[in-house]
Amino acid sequence: MICILEPKTDQALSGNFLYNKELSAASHGKIERISLSKQDMDSFIQGDTLLIDSAWLYSAPAKALAKAEGNGWLVHSLPDRVGDWQKTFAESTHLVASSASVADRLRAEMPDHKIITLLPAVDTRIRSLHPQEREHDLLRLITVANVMPRKGLKEAAMFLRKVEEEEGLAFHWYVVGQPMPDREYNGSPEIDEAYVDEFTSLIDLYEWHDDVTLVGSFTMEQQIRMYLNMDVAFFPSLKEDFGKVLLETA
Repeated sequence: MICILEPKTDQALSGNFLYNKELSAASHGKIERISLSKQDMDSFIQGDTLLIDSAWLYSAPAKALAKAEGNGWLVHSLPDRVGDWQKTFAESTHLVASSASVADRLRAEMPDHKIITLLPAVDTRIRSLHPQEREHDLLRLITVANVMPRKGLKEAAMFLRKVEEEEGLAFHWYVVGQPMPDREYNGSPEIDEAYVDEFTSLIDLYEWHDDVTLVGSFTMEQQIRMYLNMDVAFFPSLKEDFGKVLLETA
């Protein structure tokens, strides 16, 4: 049995944890997910081969578990600073990358025999559902992204404003996500409150109170139904390792 250790989270739409769930389901009982709090991690007793979710990269207890013989990391993303992860991953037996770009960065610093690439799956229920009938009186856009600088929401708002002014575009923009720290990239455990304020201030400045809906977290099924009733999937991320939402909307 392989166990994936992931942080407990209230966030319904996390690409990392959806990936973990689907990987576990596809393994037919060979892979189990275990969600732990930081306190649980301190007292966790190992019984099987462990893959530590890379969201735990900065946790000392997680690093200690990953160093044990036969254990390793399930790597969804890598901080920009190589020094944040190079030594930690070098001490583990296995590195499972969830995208080719992550695998390439790992191979630049790590022995190739440690690295396995397992690409994410997509919920196939998307193919069996149908959109609701509605009037096409305006363009409906959806962006599934947490509110953080890397997701490019502020830049997206400025772009939409320009199109609105120059082309007279009538639209409604749904942003599915919430303010979250981007620790896996920049190492900070804190939400970038300044960026969140800048983004929401643009909505106020442009008087988009009736044109933009900040949805927050959704279940996967709710997200799928939203996809089906949109005209455009709008993903302005400045950097992604895989971009699973692009597959979901394809």
